Amino acid sequence: MKEITVITVTYNSKEYIGEAFRTLENPCKNDILEWIVVDNDSQDGTAEFIEKEFPWITVIKSGGNIGFGRGNNLGYQHSQTPYVLFLNPDAVIDMEAIQSLLVFLKKHNKVGIAAPAIIEPEGSLQPSFLFPTPMRILIHAIGLDRFFKQLCYIEPGSSPRRADWVGGAAFLVKKEMFEQLSGFDPRFFLYWEETDLCFRANQKDWEIWTVGESVARHTNAVAAKTHNKAMHAGCISEYFFQSRYYYLQKHYGRVLAGITEIGELVLLFCYSIVGRIFNRSFKSKFRDRLSGTILQLPKEVESSISSK
Repeated sequence: MKEITVITVTYNSKEYIGEAFRTLENPCKNDILEWIVVDNDSQDGTAEFIEKEFPWITVIKSGGNIGFGRGNNLGYQHSQTPYVLFLNPDAVIDMEAIQSLLVFLKKHNKVGIAAPAIIEPEGSLQPSFLFPTPMRILIHAIGLDRFFKQLCYIEPGSSPRRADWVGGAAFLVKKEMFEQLSGFDPRFFLYWEETDLCFRANQKDWEIWTVGESVARHTNAVAAKTHNKAMHAGCISEYFFQSRYYYLQKHYGRVLAGITEIGELVLLFCYSIVGRIFNRSFKSKFRDRLSGTILQLPKEVESSISSK
Protein backbone atom coordinates (compact mmCIF):
# COMPACT_ATOMS: atom_id res chain seq x y z
CA MET A 1 0.00 0.00 0.00
CA LYS A 2 1.31 3.44 -0.92
CA GLU A 3 2.02 5.66 2.08
CA ILE A 4 3.50 8.73 0.41
CA THR A 5 2.42 11.06 -2.38
CA VAL A 6 5.09 13.26 -3.90
CA ILE A 7 3.68 16.61 -5.02
CA THR A 8 5.63 18.92 -7.33
CA VAL A 9 4.54 22.23 -8.78
CA THR A 10 6.19 23.03 -12.12
CA TYR A 11 6.61 26.18 -14.14
CA ASN A 12 8.86 26.03 -17.20
CA SER A 13 10.76 23.12 -15.63
CA LYS A 14 11.34 20.88 -18.65
CA GLU A 15 15.12 21.33 -18.75
CA TYR A 16 15.81 20.06 -15.23
CA ILE A 17 12.81 18.12 -13.87
CA GLY A 18 13.82 14.75 -15.34
CA GLU A 19 16.54 13.91 -12.80
CA ALA A 20 14.09 14.00 -9.90
CA PHE A 21 11.70 11.65 -11.72
CA ARG A 22 14.40 9.17 -12.71
CA THR A 23 15.69 8.99 -9.13
CA LEU A 24 12.30 7.78 -7.86
CA GLU A 25 11.11 5.96 -10.97
CA ASN A 26 11.33 2.43 -9.51
CA PRO A 27 9.47 3.22 -6.25
CA CYS A 28 6.70 4.85 -8.29
CA LYS A 29 6.45 2.00 -10.79
CA ASN A 30 6.42 -0.53 -7.94
CA ASP A 31 3.51 1.24 -6.20
CA ILE A 32 5.59 2.41 -3.24
CA LEU A 33 5.04 6.07 -4.07
CA GLU A 34 2.59 8.06 -6.14
CA TRP A 35 3.65 11.30 -7.79
CA ILE A 36 1.41 14.20 -8.71
CA VAL A 37 2.69 17.12 -10.75
CA VAL A 38 0.71 20.34 -10.96
CA ASP A 39 1.84 22.35 -13.97
CA ASN A 40 1.27 26.10 -13.71
CA ASP A 41 0.79 26.81 -17.40
CA SER A 42 4.40 26.22 -18.44
CA GLN A 43 5.28 27.66 -21.83
CA ASP A 44 8.20 25.31 -22.49
CA GLY A 45 6.20 22.09 -22.88
CA THR A 46 6.88 20.80 -19.34
CA ALA A 47 3.50 19.09 -18.95
CA GLU A 48 3.68 17.39 -22.35
CA PHE A 49 7.28 16.29 -21.72
CA ILE A 50 6.29 14.62 -18.43
CA GLU A 51 3.23 12.93 -19.93
CA LYS A 52 5.34 11.50 -22.75
CA GLU A 53 8.54 10.53 -20.91
CA PHE A 54 7.15 9.65 -17.48
CA PRO A 55 3.63 8.26 -18.01
CA TRP A 56 3.51 6.84 -14.47
CA ILE A 57 3.24 10.40 -13.12
CA THR A 58 -0.14 12.09 -12.77
CA VAL A 59 -0.07 15.53 -14.39
CA ILE A 60 -2.66 18.12 -13.45
CA LYS A 61 -2.78 21.29 -15.54
CA SER A 62 -3.81 24.18 -13.34
CA GLY A 63 -4.92 26.33 -16.27
CA GLY A 64 -2.76 29.28 -15.26
CA ASN A 65 0.13 30.32 -13.06
CA ILE A 66 -1.69 29.98 -9.75
CA GLY A 67 1.41 30.12 -7.56
CA PHE A 68 3.31 27.67 -5.39
CA GLY A 69 0.99 27.23 -2.41
CA ARG A 70 -2.21 27.01 -4.44
CA GLY A 71 -0.54 24.59 -6.83
CA ASN A 72 0.49 22.31 -3.97
CA ASN A 73 -3.00 22.51 -2.47
CA LEU A 74 -4.45 21.46 -5.82
CA GLY A 75 -2.12 18.49 -6.01
CA TYR A 76 -2.92 17.54 -2.43
CA GLN A 77 -6.63 17.33 -3.25
CA HIS A 78 -5.82 14.39 -5.54
CA SER A 79 -3.62 12.53 -3.06
CA GLN A 80 -4.75 9.38 -1.25
CA THR A 81 -1.90 8.71 1.19
CA PRO A 82 -1.32 9.56 4.88
CA TYR A 83 1.96 11.36 4.12
CA VAL A 84 2.86 13.92 1.46
CA LEU A 85 6.32 14.93 0.27
CA PHE A 86 6.36 18.44 -1.16
CA LEU A 87 9.29 18.52 -3.58
CA ASN A 88 10.50 21.38 -5.76
CA PRO A 89 11.11 20.51 -9.42
CA ASP A 90 14.79 21.39 -9.01
CA ALA A 91 15.24 19.17 -5.94
CA VAL A 92 16.32 15.52 -6.01
CA ILE A 93 15.85 12.99 -3.21
CA ASP A 94 16.12 9.20 -3.21
CA MET A 95 13.91 6.59 -1.59
CA GLU A 96 16.31 5.89 1.27
CA ALA A 97 16.23 9.54 2.28
CA ILE A 98 12.44 9.62 2.08
CA GLN A 99 12.23 6.51 4.25
CA SER A 100 14.33 8.24 6.92
CA LEU A 101 11.83 11.09 7.05
CA LEU A 102 8.90 8.69 7.11
CA VAL A 103 10.31 6.60 9.97
CA PHE A 104 10.91 9.76 12.00
CA LEU A 105 7.36 11.03 11.48
CA LYS A 106 5.92 7.64 12.43
CA LYS A 107 7.94 7.53 15.64
CA HIS A 108 6.92 10.99 16.87
CA ASN A 109 3.23 11.75 17.14
CA LYS A 110 3.67 15.50 17.66
CA VAL A 111 5.94 15.99 14.65
CA GLY A 112 4.00 17.21 11.62
CA ILE A 113 6.87 18.16 9.29
CA ALA A 114 10.25 16.51 8.74
CA ALA A 115 12.85 18.02 6.42
CA PRO A 116 16.12 16.60 5.06
CA ALA A 117 19.56 18.14 4.85
CA ILE A 118 19.70 19.89 1.49
CA ILE A 119 22.90 20.41 -0.47
CA GLU A 120 23.13 23.21 -3.04
CA PRO A 121 25.19 22.81 -6.27
CA GLU A 122 28.24 24.63 -4.90
CA GLY A 123 28.20 22.47 -1.78
CA SER A 124 26.54 24.92 0.58
CA LEU A 125 23.78 23.72 2.89
CA GLN A 126 20.25 24.96 3.39
CA PRO A 127 19.46 26.00 6.95
CA SER A 128 16.46 25.78 9.22
CA PHE A 129 15.33 29.06 10.74
CA LEU A 130 13.82 30.89 13.68
CA PHE A 131 10.44 32.44 12.90
CA PRO A 132 10.82 35.92 11.36
CA THR A 133 9.62 38.69 13.64
CA PRO A 134 9.65 42.45 13.07
CA MET A 135 12.70 42.76 15.33
CA ARG A 136 14.59 39.91 13.66
CA ILE A 137 13.96 41.39 10.23
CA LEU A 138 15.34 44.76 11.35
CA ILE A 139 18.34 43.09 12.98
CA HIS A 140 19.03 41.23 9.75
CA ALA A 141 18.76 44.43 7.69
CA ILE A 142 21.91 45.90 9.24
CA GLY A 143 23.82 42.65 9.57
CA LEU A 144 23.57 42.25 13.32
CA ASP A 145 22.04 38.80 12.99
CA ARG A 146 25.57 37.43 13.12
CA PHE A 147 25.38 38.18 16.85
CA PHE A 148 21.82 36.83 17.19
CA LYS A 149 21.77 33.44 15.51
CA GLN A 150 18.62 33.08 13.40
CA LEU A 151 19.47 29.96 11.42
CA CYS A 152 21.10 26.58 11.78
CA TYR A 153 22.60 24.71 8.84
CA ILE A 154 21.34 21.15 8.47
CA GLU A 155 24.46 19.01 8.27
CA PRO A 156 24.16 15.71 6.38
CA GLY A 157 24.30 12.89 8.91
CA SER A 158 23.51 15.15 11.85
CA SER A 159 21.12 14.17 14.63
CA PRO A 160 17.47 15.23 14.35
CA ARG A 161 16.93 18.79 15.52
CA ARG A 162 13.79 20.77 16.21
CA ALA A 163 13.31 23.93 14.14
CA ASP A 164 10.86 26.81 13.91
CA TRP A 165 10.54 26.52 10.13
CA VAL A 166 12.22 24.89 7.16
CA GLY A 167 12.54 25.80 3.49
CA GLY A 168 9.99 24.47 1.02
CA ALA A 169 12.35 22.69 -1.40
CA ALA A 170 11.66 19.30 0.20
CA PHE A 171 9.75 18.25 3.30
CA LEU A 172 7.45 15.44 4.37
CA VAL A 173 4.18 16.23 6.16
CA LYS A 174 1.48 14.28 7.93
CA LYS A 175 -1.89 14.47 6.23
CA GLU A 176 -3.58 14.96 9.61
CA MET A 177 -1.62 18.15 10.25
CA PHE A 178 -1.96 19.51 6.71
CA GLU A 179 -5.73 19.08 6.76
CA GLN A 180 -6.03 20.64 10.20
CA LEU A 181 -4.26 23.72 8.84
CA SER A 182 -6.29 23.70 5.58
CA GLY A 183 -3.04 23.46 3.63
CA PHE A 184 -0.96 26.36 2.40
CA ASP A 185 -2.50 29.81 2.61
CA PRO A 186 -3.42 30.40 -1.07
CA ARG A 187 -2.99 34.15 -0.73
CA PHE A 188 0.80 33.73 -0.82
CA PHE A 189 1.58 33.61 -4.54
CA LEU A 190 5.24 32.75 -4.11
CA TYR A 191 7.58 32.60 -1.08
CA TRP A 192 6.82 32.65 2.65
CA GLU A 193 4.01 30.10 2.32
CA GLU A 194 6.12 27.40 4.00
CA THR A 195 7.09 29.84 6.77
CA ASP A 196 3.42 30.56 7.35
CA LEU A 197 2.54 26.85 7.30
CA CYS A 198 5.17 26.10 9.94
CA PHE A 199 4.05 29.08 12.03
CA ARG A 200 0.45 27.87 12.04
CA ALA A 201 1.56 24.30 12.73
CA ASN A 202 3.43 25.53 15.78
CA GLN A 203 0.33 27.36 16.98
CA LYS A 204 -1.55 24.05 16.84
CA ASP A 205 1.22 22.30 18.86
CA TRP A 206 2.73 20.47 15.91
CA GLU A 207 6.52 20.23 15.79
CA ILE A 208 8.90 20.77 12.86
CA TRP A 209 12.14 18.79 12.79
CA THR A 210 15.16 18.37 10.54
CA VAL A 211 16.54 14.87 9.95
CA GLY A 212 20.17 15.06 8.89
CA GLU A 213 20.50 11.41 7.90
CA SER A 214 18.07 12.20 5.08
CA VAL A 215 19.82 14.15 2.32
CA ALA A 216 18.48 15.86 -0.80
CA ARG A 217 20.05 18.03 -3.50
CA HIS A 218 18.64 21.32 -4.71
CA THR A 219 19.43 23.78 -7.50
CA ASN A 220 18.10 26.98 -6.00
CA ALA A 221 15.75 29.35 -7.88
CA VAL A 222 16.06 27.73 -11.31
CA ALA A 223 12.56 28.72 -12.43
CA ALA A 224 12.82 32.16 -10.83
CA LYS A 225 15.95 32.93 -12.82
CA THR A 226 14.10 32.42 -16.11
CA HIS A 227 12.28 35.70 -15.41
CA ASN A 228 13.88 38.99 -16.33
CA LYS A 229 13.04 40.46 -12.93
CA ALA A 230 14.99 41.89 -10.01
CA MET A 231 16.18 39.23 -7.58
CA HIS A 232 16.68 39.25 -3.82
CA ALA A 233 18.55 36.40 -2.12
CA GLY A 234 17.72 34.05 -4.99
CA CYS A 235 14.04 35.09 -5.03
CA ILE A 236 12.05 37.37 -7.32
CA SER A 237 12.05 40.62 -5.32
CA GLU A 238 8.48 41.63 -6.14
CA TYR A 239 6.94 38.41 -4.86
CA PHE A 240 9.34 38.02 -1.94
CA PHE A 241 8.54 41.39 -0.36
CA GLN A 242 4.81 41.21 -1.11
CA SER A 243 4.63 37.85 0.63
CA ARG A 244 6.77 39.00 3.52
CA TYR A 245 4.54 42.04 4.09
CA TYR A 246 1.46 39.82 4.07
CA TYR A 247 3.12 37.40 6.51
CA LEU A 248 3.89 40.29 8.87
CA GLN A 249 0.37 41.71 8.64
CA LYS A 250 -1.19 38.30 9.15
CA HIS A 251 0.77 37.39 12.25
CA TYR A 252 1.83 40.73 13.77
CA GLY A 253 -0.80 43.20 12.59
CA ARG A 254 -0.88 46.05 10.09
CA VAL A 255 0.88 48.59 12.31
CA LEU A 256 3.90 46.44 13.12
CA ALA A 257 4.11 45.28 9.51
CA GLY A 258 4.25 48.89 8.31
CA ILE A 259 6.78 49.89 10.98
CA THR A 260 8.97 46.97 9.93
CA GLU A 261 8.90 47.91 6.24
CA ILE A 262 9.63 51.60 6.82
CA GLY A 263 12.10 50.89 9.62
CA GLU A 264 14.05 48.54 7.37
CA LEU A 265 14.31 51.20 4.65
CA VAL A 266 15.49 53.83 7.14
CA LEU A 267 18.10 51.50 8.61
CA LEU A 268 19.38 50.44 5.20
CA PHE A 269 19.57 54.06 4.06
CA CYS A 270 21.58 54.99 7.15
CA TYR A 271 23.71 51.91 6.59
CA SER A 272 24.47 53.06 3.03
CA ILE A 273 25.45 56.55 4.27
CA VAL A 274 27.84 55.05 6.80
CA GLY A 275 29.29 52.91 4.04
CA ARG A 276 29.88 55.98 1.87
CA ILE A 277 31.60 57.81 4.73
CA PHE A 278 33.91 54.90 5.47
CA ASN A 279 34.35 53.95 1.81
CA ARG A 280 32.58 50.61 2.16
CA SER A 281 30.03 49.09 -0.22
CA PHE A 282 27.04 48.98 2.12
CA LYS A 283 24.82 50.90 -0.33
CA SER A 284 24.11 47.73 -2.34
CA LYS A 285 21.81 46.44 0.42
CA PHE A 286 19.70 49.60 0.21
CA ARG A 287 19.59 49.41 -3.58
CA ASP A 288 18.65 45.74 -3.39
CA ARG A 289 15.74 46.52 -1.07
CA LEU A 290 14.46 49.26 -3.38
CA SER A 291 14.22 46.68 -6.18
CA GLY A 292 11.28 45.11 -4.35
CA THR A 293 7.82 46.36 -3.42
CA ILE A 294 7.17 48.44 -0.32
CA LEU A 295 3.98 48.24 1.78
CA GLN A 296 2.35 46.15 -0.94
CA LEU A 297 0.32 42.97 -0.42
CA PRO A 298 0.01 40.09 -2.88
CA LYS A 299 -2.75 40.68 -5.42
CA GLU A 300 -4.86 37.87 -3.93
CA VAL A 301 -4.91 39.66 -0.57
CA GLU A 302 -5.55 43.10 -2.05
CA SER A 303 -8.52 41.82 -4.05
CA SER A 304 -10.04 40.06 -1.02
CA ILE A 305 -9.76 43.23 1.04
CA SER A 306 -11.26 45.47 -1.68
CA SER A 307 -14.22 43.13 -2.11
CA LYS A 308 -15.29 43.44 1.53
